[in-house]
Amino acid sequence: MHLEPARQPGAGRPSRPSRLARATALCCLLLSTACGESASGLDAGPPSLELGTGSASFEPLVDGDTILIVRGPQGGFHFYGSMRASNINPGDPNDLSDPNNPQTSFEVFVGDLRVDAMASSYKQGLRPGVGGVEMIGRTVILDIQDDAELAGTEVLFRVSLSDAEGVMLSDERTLTAQADPNNP
Repeated sequence: MHLEPARQPGAGRPSRPSRLARATALCCLLLSTACGESASGLDAGPPSLELGTGSASFEPLVDGDTILIVRGPQGGFHFYGSMRASNINPGDPNDLSDPNNPQTSFEVFVGDLRVDAMASSYKQGLRPGVGGVEMIGRTVILDIQDDAELAGTEVLFRVSLSDAEGVMLSDERTLTAQADPNNP
């Protein structure tokens, strides 16, 4: 009696992706084409920028909203600044030295007086997000000694962005500052 080793299914043939793998790849390709948008934040529309807040995810802001004055771990105060952009050069979020990284700055005004510490400017690549690319949860350091200085005050909150292609955008909201109830 002669025994031959059992053959594995498909042995001796080049491997092929499964039907599920091929269907998944095709769906991803079709969805990315249908949406008209790439991971770089580029699609067929004009460049855009939207100011928001949020420490872990983008929270849109509209004029008249409240924004929390947060006391940081070192005793200073800040807002959380977030932004979404599309149709810009997002740079490389994994390389801070990439010359294509956009410059993003957050500013806060009470009337004509700038009340941020002029230290909330970031040159870094942007990560893919909803509708383009995003920067989430940047501390916009305030030049105040106590949250009561701004609590209940109307502030103008602004974000500006310039990319390596020369695109310059800004967005702003008029908000009411409120002390974070979790502040000590």
